[in-house]
Amino acid sequence: MIRRQQRRGRWDEQYPAIQDSRRVKVLGLLSACRRGQLGARQYRCGQCDNQRVTLNSCSDRHCPDCARQSRYLWHRDVLNWSLNCDYLHIVVTLPHELNDLIAANRGELLRLLFRCVQEVLLELAAQRYGCTPGLIAVLHTWGKKLNRHFHLHTVMTAGGLSKDGQSWIHIDQEQMQAANEEIARRFKTKYLRGVRKALRKAKLVMPESLPDDQAVQEMLRIIEGKDWITHVGATQQSQRDAGQQRMSLSYVGRYVAGTAIGDGRIMSMEDDRVTFAAFDYRTRQTDELAMSDSQFVTAFSDHILPLRLRRFRMSGIFAPQGRGPRLAKCRKLLGAPTQQQLDEASDETQAGDAFDGEDMEDEGSYVPCPKCEKKMQMQLAFDGSVIVPLLAITAAATGLLQRGAAQTIQQAVAIVAAAGQKHSVVHRALLPGRFETHSDLISTVEILIADRLSQQEAEASSRGHPRGPPEAPR
Repeated sequence: MIRRQQRRGRWDEQYPAIQDSRRVKVLGLLSACRRGQLGARQYRCGQCDNQRVTLNSCSDRHCPDCARQSRYLWHRDVLNWSLNCDYLHIVVTLPHELNDLIAANRGELLRLLFRCVQEVLLELAAQRYGCTPGLIAVLHTWGKKLNRHFHLHTVMTAGGLSKDGQSWIHIDQEQMQAANEEIARRFKTKYLRGVRKALRKAKLVMPESLPDDQAVQEMLRIIEGKDWITHVGATQQSQRDAGQQRMSLSYVGRYVAGTAIGDGRIMSMEDDRVTFAAFDYRTRQTDELAMSDSQFVTAFSDHILPLRLRRFRMSGIFAPQGRGPRLAKCRKLLGAPTQQQLDEASDETQAGDAFDGEDMEDEGSYVPCPKCEKKMQMQLAFDGSVIVPLLAITAAATGLLQRGAAQTIQQAVAIVAAAGQKHSVVHRALLPGRFETHSDLISTVEILIADRLSQQEAEASSRGHPRGPPEAPR
């Protein structure tokens, strides 16, 4: 959908609501992800000599495709922090009356959200139990209908280190659930105090719905008189009775990257309208929601976070500074998690979210071979100005092969290159004897055409047509 809309013109010209350069840049990256504009890499397998070309991803945290990689890497790291204890899952939600003010001041007020939740939970644990638990908080700005819904998911260890760091103190989960209203009251007090302080220091921009200080103060007075919403979820009693611990560190992994909606929820895109699935928590049913293209893109872009605002933060035992020694001390007191618990935690996050290993930052220039599953080594890197014409040539040459207008891949490429040589240096480079790079580019196009034919054959088979186009001779 984002790619379809980009073809119609610039984002800031099409959508008056999308004016800031940050949102325009992110939408541009998402539309270019794995499409060639960001470049490509060619790999060779040292085991079976198979070759493949991969189009570069955008690696943006808002991209539904690239989010799988972020979740995989984060989950792999966070399993090393797992402790042999129960966990609490705490959700703190901001009143919807604050939505416009937060949207106009995302950096200031969302950082305030993180800070207040962290302080409330750490103070409550210290006052009631005399311990410091571990916290991992993950920000969500959306509801299932792409509406603004600012809330924080926090996973908290049901226990913590004593003040002297020499013992583990358990936190009573029933008592924490009973303290739900107290958590909400403490958070409301801290958050409103922070908002008013920011107003006094003139740090906030006023949205159109709140044109002056008097309107803001009246809104704050109204929400101060309301009960704010928090939810404390604990390990179920049946699990505790069976001696099972809920490894919820993995649970929070699904929230680390990605954005308001992924491709899996899109049901149809027809006649400039998008229909997607939206789960209604009140009725516990999945509804179909339709929007125009412009409404959808505007709603999606509304959840792009400001630069340098992280979606998750760790504190307490999990705070980055000194985390290693603290976790070692906790494991000495609690015992290390069993392999079965770690396996269950791994299954919880990775179920339905398989990752093929491409573009892993710490794996260098290697991807797995689709034939023998050995690691492939990068041979060539292409700029977008080269790979985009090569993709166009691939599409045209594939069409010639399927229509029988060319008998071999090289013949098809030569026909397409000759037809476009006046317009592109890449086309001219593919003509025999013109440049030294001719053989490398021909090899790349051959790989791309073979992949395209294989994909079309697989798609035809999935539609009930077992016989796809024959493999083209070289």
